[in-house]
Amino acid sequence: MPEDIPLHEKVDPWIRNRFKNIFALKQPLNNRISKEIFDKLLAFLSIPVVFPLIFLIIIAMLIEGLFFSDCKGPIFASYWSYSKGKKFIKYKFRIAKYSLRDKKALKGDFSHQYHMPQARENITYVGWFLKKYYLDELVQIFNIIKGDISFIGPRALAVFYYLKEVEEGNITRKLIKSGIFSENHIRKGSIQANNKFLEYYYIEKY
Repeated sequence: MPEDIPLHEKVDPWIRNRFKNIFALKQPLNNRISKEIFDKLLAFLSIPVVFPLIFLIIIAMLIEGLFFSDCKGPIFASYWSYSKGKKFIKYKFRIAKYSLRDKKALKGDFSHQYHMPQARENITYVGWFLKKYYLDELVQIFNIIKGDISFIGPRALAVFYYLKEVEEGNITRKLIKSGIFSENHIRKGSIQANNKFLEYYYIEKY
């Protein structure tokens, strides 16, 4: 596709026409005060539950490292991500074996610090459990408290994937705060996962 074609023209024509009012926006949407208050309040109220879980996960990872040398490494992983068109550092529990880290990527703005297929043997035992139940994202409560993201919103993508989305004409993450949970997140693993319609529909109803 020629480079001089506007980015929004690269989006599926049906979506572009259905949400033409969104593609016409020149600035990000204003944050809803009620949603901001809800996010912060829920984040702080969940601390008594989240902190003990975080502590138990840390203990489990440390114990795992004592018995399996290839599972040793930092407790947390972080990388640059995007929310409402702005970069922020996204936190997660490390689930990949540290020996698989890409040292060059660790210095850049890439999420693929651990270059490997999502094969079972590349993930730590604790990491497999965390990933299965999405507990590796538990520490993102701090991102919510900081105001980087929301509980609900389009998934916050790492720089590499964010730029790829923008290049393809998808602008959802330029307009609104990203979130930990989204409709696509709930549908992960199904044929309806990664449905762009759901992201634009969410913005339309925002």
